[in-house]
Amino acid sequence: MGRIQDTIFKKLEKKGKTVEDQIYNMHHTLMKEYGWIPMEEFKKLPMQTVNNLIEQINIERKMKAKKSKPKRGKK
Repeated sequence: MGRIQDTIFKKLEKKGKTVEDQIYNMHHTLMKEYGWIPMEEFKKLPMQTVNNLIEQINIERKMKAKKSKPKRGKK
């Protein structure tokens, strides 16, 4: 493995789940958002691109959740 890839995997391992679990979770998240992505194609994506896409998905989900919360009436 290359040095950058080693560094990324070490960071992923520190988060408590196996690297494999985290990669499958990232793949699953992107497929839910964008449709079917073959695993081989997913593996070819730069890790920074995957991270940026997941970050944007999370931002959009938070905004959507915030908008869908019922507003409390003021008394």
